[in-house]
Amino acid sequence: MTIRRRLFLSNMMMLVIPVALSMIFSYVILFVFSGRSEVPMEQAFPRVFEIILKFQRNENLDALYAGVDKFNADFIDNSVYMVIVRDDQLIYPENASELLSGNKPIFDFIFAEGVTGSITINHMRFVIEQAREYRVVMVDTQFEAGRGYGRPMVSQVLLVLGVMMVMIIATNRLLTHAITKRITTSLDRLANGAHQLKDGNLGYRIQYKGNDEFTPVYQSFNEMAVRLQKLIMRQQKDEESRKELLAGISHDLRTPLTSIKAYVEGLLDGVAEDFSAQLHYLSIIRNKAADIDQLVDKLFLFSKLDIDEYPFYHEKLNIGEELYSMARMEEDYKNRGLAVHLSEPPASLYVYADPVQLRNAFVNILENSLRYKDKETCTVKVLCFDGGQYVYVWMTDDGPGVPEKHLDKLFGVFYREDPSRHNPSTGSGLGLAITAKILDRMGGSIRAENAPGGGLRIVLELPKFADEGEGERE
Repeated sequence: MTIRRRLFLSNMMMLVIPVALSMIFSYVILFVFSGRSEVPMEQAFPRVFEIILKFQRNENLDALYAGVDKFNADFIDNSVYMVIVRDDQLIYPENASELLSGNKPIFDFIFAEGVTGSITINHMRFVIEQAREYRVVMVDTQFEAGRGYGRPMVSQVLLVLGVMMVMIIATNRLLTHAITKRITTSLDRLANGAHQLKDGNLGYRIQYKGNDEFTPVYQSFNEMAVRLQKLIMRQQKDEESRKELLAGISHDLRTPLTSIKAYVEGLLDGVAEDFSAQLHYLSIIRNKAADIDQLVDKLFLFSKLDIDEYPFYHEKLNIGEELYSMARMEEDYKNRGLAVHLSEPPASLYVYADPVQLRNAFVNILENSLRYKDKETCTVKVLCFDGGQYVYVWMTDDGPGVPEKHLDKLFGVFYREDPSRHNPSTGSGLGLAITAKILDRMGGSIRAENAPGGGLRIVLELPKFADEGEGERE
């Protein structure tokens, strides 16, 4: 139910109840004054309604008969009496025909015509009222023209009350319209805003300069719209990532599985005739299976990190020692075509992180540079410095770099610079995504930017450990 209707109905109830009570009081006054009348018909008229109301309320025919008997006994000395008719037949009292005496043809004519209400014929007044399937008839055999009866008085009272009711309703409508116009306008503004959001216009905001009860409502609506817009954009981004994840998984699993299937069929068809060829085929199958196993392990790790179910064990770490530990792998990377140059890190600089996962993050970045190098030997320069509350590690390679429009996608799941994924040697595309999750779980962050002299720079932001006396992370 609308607010306008609620206000209208509440106002109406405040008016209808007093009017209804006034009508009841008017009827009581009418019956009191009618009962004091010296005219037999005016004295008897209220009694008719009293008898009919009791019968309709109790549906007791014996009570109706008793009421008729008492009515006729009270007016036995007058020219007024009452009879009951059903199906146009006199059924009570038993002497009803005697009461009507020579007026029976007039009575039959009235009921043959289906008359109700009051009618005067040959100085006789008939008042006919319906009581369910019965008709209660009051007869005045000595009617005198010009005498007053109760029914015209009731009609006049009802007419006056009806006019009063119309005036009250009209006034109430005008007052209600003035009150609800401001409310409905504000509600329409809110409804329009809701429709705008429903139709996809997430940038819509309600502009309102007033200062009333609706001001906080509009402010809450605009805040909700901002949050909804961010949520929808995040959902769209998550949906895009999900599609890329499914496409990447299906492609990266299909490639080694296709190779395994082909070499197994070759073995079964006898293509590898000698033992040496068979060992070659089996070696390839083993390597492809290892690739699948490695991909599944990375997917498992990423999913655990994504739902915060992978355990992290943070502790105070000397970042310089961690970087030197990474640099000790320089000989292995050099044999693979990657040179690691570490600048002298600040002494006694500590971070709050998981040592195992921090090393995994460094390795993933180095592996990414190694996979995407565009020359025989690629160089990665590592620089570490104190940034206040955080420690920053820059890892800059001299590779081909990444287009500016793809920098924000670099840490997405299964992202590769080669969208067609024709070159499987560039890896699964999960390494940097896992690294981003690791940094996030440790309270840090990671970003990518193109180095001024060319190549890609990965910037790691790690939470700095507090001073020795505090023993807590800043």
